[in-house]
Amino acid sequence: MKREITIYRPLEGRPNNYLDWSQQGNFFYKMGRYTDALLSYDRALEYNQGNYELFYRRGRTLEWLGYFEEAIADYQQAISLNPQDYWAWYEMAFSQRRLGDYAGAITSYNHALEARPDDYWAWYHRGFVALEDLGWHREAIACFQQALVSQPEDYWAWYRQGDAHRHLGSYQQAVNCYNQALVIRPQDYWALYQKANTLRCAGNLGAAIVTYEQAIKILPEDYWCWYQRAECMRRLGRYGEAVSSYNQALRVKPKDDYTLYNLACCYAQLGEANLALNHLEKAIQINPTHCLSQARADSDFDKIRQQPRFIELVFE
Repeated sequence: MKREITIYRPLEGRPNNYLDWSQQGNFFYKMGRYTDALLSYDRALEYNQGNYELFYRRGRTLEWLGYFEEAIADYQQAISLNPQDYWAWYEMAFSQRRLGDYAGAITSYNHALEARPDDYWAWYHRGFVALEDLGWHREAIACFQQALVSQPEDYWAWYRQGDAHRHLGSYQQAVNCYNQALVIRPQDYWALYQKANTLRCAGNLGAAIVTYEQAIKILPEDYWCWYQRAECMRRLGRYGEAVSSYNQALRVKPKDDYTLYNLACCYAQLGEANLALNHLEKAIQINPTHCLSQARADSDFDKIRQQPRFIELVFE
C-alpha cells in the first residue's frame, strides 16, 4: 500500500522525535482518524525500529483500515520484540481470520492463551473460529466451556455452545445451553428459535411448536418461525393449523416454492382439491424441477392423484 508523506506542522521543528510522532498517532487513532494515525506511526518507526508498541499500534491501525496482510506483518514484528505479549497474538488472530487463515488464527489464539490462560475473549473467539469457520464442534464446545469459567453469565458462550451441540446432534445438551442463554436474555429471539429447531430435530414437535410461538411473539414477521411451526404441525397431522402457519409465512415470502408446495400437501390432506392444485401450480411455476419430482411420488397427494387437473399438471 502506498502512503503519502505528510509533515504535521507541530512536529516540523523536531521531525526526528519518534515519541512525538507516536503520541500524535495515538491521538489520531483515538479520534478514529486512522489514515493520519498511520502516517504518524510510519514516521515514528523511521526513527525507532525497536519499539514493540509502535509496531502493535500501527498493526491495529492497519487492521481498522482493512490492510490485514500489512497488519499481520506488524504484529509479527511486535511479537519478535515481545514474544509473550497477549495483545499482538490476539489481534493477529483477527486479521488472520479476515484473510481466511483459520488455522493460523487458532494458533495465534493458542499463543495468546499461553500469556493469559484464563482470558475469556481468547477462549470465546477461538471457539467461534472452531465452530463457524472450521466446523470443529467438539473443540468449540471445550473453548466455550473455558470462556464460561471466567464469565459464567455470558450469553454468547452459552448460545454458541448450544449451536455446537446442535450440530453434533447432542440435542438435550443444546437445549440445556439455550436455556442457560435464555436465563440471561429471556426475550432473545435467536436462543428461542434455535432451541425450537433443536427440539424439532429431536422429534419433540409439541415442545418445538410452543417455543416457536414464543419466538414469534418477539418477531411476529419472521418467516422461518412460521414456516418451521407449520412443518411441525404438518408432521403431527394437524393440517388446518399448519395451513394457518404456512399462510403467515407466505405473507413474508409470497413466492417461496417450499411453502407453496407444503400448503398444497396440507390442502390435499384436508380434501381441498382446488386449493391444493392452485398452490401446487404456483410452486411448480417457481421451481418446476424440484416440485414436479416431489409431487409424482408424494403420498400427500393420494386423495387427488386421479383428478385430471393433477395428472395434467404433474405428468404431462
